[in-house]
Amino acid sequence: MFAWFIATAQVSSDTIQAKGVTSVDTIPAKGLEVLSDTVKAKELGELEVSAVRRNVKPTTRGIKISMADNPLSEIGSAVDAIKQIPLINAESGSITVVGKGTPVIYINGRLMRDESELALLTSKDLESVEIITNPSSKYGPEVSSVLLIKTKKRNEGMYANVGGTLAAADVMSESAKGGIGYQMENGLNFFGDFSFDDSRFKQKREYREAISMDCAPMSILEESNSVLEKTNSVLEGSEPMLGRAMSMFGEPKGIKGKSFTNADAFNHTVQLMASGGLNYDFGKHSMGIKYTFTRTPSMRFKDKLLTQTNLNLSGESNLSSESQGNPSPVEEISTKSTIFSQSTRHYLNYYAYFVLPKSVNLRLDFDYMKNKSNSENNADEEQTEVKVKNINYTVADLYAGKIEVEKSWDRLSISGGGEYT
Repeated sequence: MFAWFIATAQVSSDTIQAKGVTSVDTIPAKGLEVLSDTVKAKELGELEVSAVRRNVKPTTRGIKISMADNPLSEIGSAVDAIKQIPLINAESGSITVVGKGTPVIYINGRLMRDESELALLTSKDLESVEIITNPSSKYGPEVSSVLLIKTKKRNEGMYANVGGTLAAADVMSESAKGGIGYQMENGLNFFGDFSFDDSRFKQKREYREAISMDCAPMSILEESNSVLEKTNSVLEGSEPMLGRAMSMFGEPKGIKGKSFTNADAFNHTVQLMASGGLNYDFGKHSMGIKYTFTRTPSMRFKDKLLTQTNLNLSGESNLSSESQGNPSPVEEISTKSTIFSQSTRHYLNYYAYFVLPKSVNLRLDFDYMKNKSNSENNADEEQTEVKVKNINYTVADLYAGKIEVEKSWDRLSISGGGEYT
C-alpha cells in the first residue's frame, strides 16, 4: 500500500512546531529566512494543514490503485508499473493475479486483444488500475480475475512515443514499437500504433542416461497381462501378453545399457502489428472504433536429434573396456524435424458507453475478426527412411456482439445483458 501525508504545522511568533507521526521537532522562528525568502513577518497566526492520500483502496470486488501522485507512475512502462502493484505476481515475467491466474484486461472499457496494446502505454499514461478478484458473470464464466485500466485524458495536440529493444545471446533478437495520435479539444482522438519483433532462439542440449533394471520388464509385462485378462470380453480368445512375450524371447533377464542424445534446436520468428482508430468522449459518454492488423510472415523451427544407445533385453551390457564406460553403440537413431508457419489476422472493434438518466449505464461492444494461417511440419528419420509431412490451412471468421445495462443506487448496482458470437 502506498500513502503519503502532510504534517500538521502550528506556527507562533517564537517557534514553529512540526508534528509528524511519532516525533515533535522544534524549529527556531529565525530559520524561516532560510526556508523561504517570502516569510518576513515575526508573528504568524496558527496554521494547521493535514491531508492523507491512499493510493490503494479496497472495493467490494477487489482493490483499486490510483496512479495520481503515485511513485509507480515514474517507473517507465505501464507493464512494469502494474507488475509492482498489490495482488500481482510477475515472477514468470507475465502479469498474473495471486491465486487467480492470468486476468482478462480492459483498457478504458475496451477488451485488450493483444499484449502490444498495453506495451505501448507508459506508467504516466495510467490514471487508475482496478483488480477484480471476484468478477461477475458478465465477464464470462471462465474468467477468474479482471484488470480494469483507465488512462488519463490527453491534452489537446499531437503526441507520439517510440521504443525498442536489442538482445544478444547466442543469436540476436530485436524489437521496436511506437504510437502516434492527435487529441482535439472537442474530445475526438485519432491514434495509430505499430510494433515489430524479430526474435531468434538457439539451444544445444545433451542427454545421458544409464539404465539397469533387473525386474522392470517382467513387472511391466505382468501388469499388461493383468489388464488383458480383465478385458476378456473385448479380447476374447487372445493369448495373454506375458505368455506370448516369453514364448518369443524367453524369460526376460532385465535391461542394461546406456544412451547418449545430442539435440540442436533453432527458432526464428518475425511478427508485425499495426492498428489505428478513433475515440470520441462527449460529456459522460464515449465511443470508439479500432482496427488491428497482425501478421506473422515467418516462424521457422528446426530440431535435430542424434541418439546412440546400447540398450538390450539380454541382461548383458555391450560396454567395451576401451570405451571407459561410454556406450559402444549397437544402434544409432537420427531424426530431423522442421516447422514453418504463417498467419494473418484482421480485427475490428466498436464500443460505446452511455450514461442515461436515473443512474442507468448502457454499454455496447461489437467485434469482427478474420484469421488465416498455414503451417507445414516435416519429420525425417534417416535410419528407417521414414518421412512424415503434415500441412494445415485454417480460415476463421468471428462475429460477436454484447450489450449490458447497469442500474446503480447508493450501495447497490444491478447489471444484465446478453451477448452473441
